[in-house]
Amino acid sequence: MLAFSTGGCKKYLDINKDPNNPTAVQEDLILAPLETYVSDFVHAGYSPGQGPIILQYFGQVIAPNQTNPGLWSYRMFNTDMDGDWYNFYVVCLTNMKILHDKGLKDNKPNYAAIADILSAFTLGTATDFWGDIPYSKGFQGSSNFTPVYDKQEDIYKTVQDLLNEGIALIGQNNIFKPGDADYIYGGKMNQWLKLAYTLKARYFMHLTKAPGIQLPSRQTAHSLSCPRVYRAMAMISGSLMRVPREQKIRGSMLLAVSARLSCALLL
Repeated sequence: MLAFSTGGCKKYLDINKDPNNPTAVQEDLILAPLETYVSDFVHAGYSPGQGPIILQYFGQVIAPNQTNPGLWSYRMFNTDMDGDWYNFYVVCLTNMKILHDKGLKDNKPNYAAIADILSAFTLGTATDFWGDIPYSKGFQGSSNFTPVYDKQEDIYKTVQDLLNEGIALIGQNNIFKPGDADYIYGGKMNQWLKLAYTLKARYFMHLTKAPGIQLPSRQTAHSLSCPRVYRAMAMISGSLMRVPREQKIRGSMLLAVSARLSCALLL
């Protein structure tokens, strides 16, 4: 009777394993929602307080018909940015690290490459917003709730390192590629490669007037080819707009402008 009851208890306790909240899933199940998060929270500024939305409010393009305190009347508090930090770090960058590490472990370097490129884009956007930000000592969970802030100069170096690694991983020509789970390019790694080089150019351009920064030669930068830069920027803009939203349209307009500026500055 004791053996029977013990066995029954053990089997009964198995119900605590929630099949709807697995601790490990395949790469495609991480990539698809991750690209959606990047589209909403990084690219288009869907989260309150991000660049495109702030520009809309401060430019009075959209405003309430009555005067009341809020972003639209230039009233902003530090708590207004809490959602952005959460979305950039907890929702996006943490899952990018998980995808990167799992891709390498499972010998699927293309997934790790995509994670690197999206991480570079997210980090580059974050440091443009906030300057010095945590990264090198971050993502340690409960063992470090207060990671040190890296200097913006170091973050820009990290962005280039991530893009270099992504380029190298794509260069392995691994047979495992994401298909429909890749909402942006549909698993076409040559397009991800173009995006990586485009982002390298973009973040080098941010440093053209920074003191003591050694940048690639003008000839090297121009070798990226302006039409290719524009197509890469336009393609990611269009891909991130698969689900129509006002915020995504605004974000795409900003990316299109930055692509045109890229061509002008690379010539």
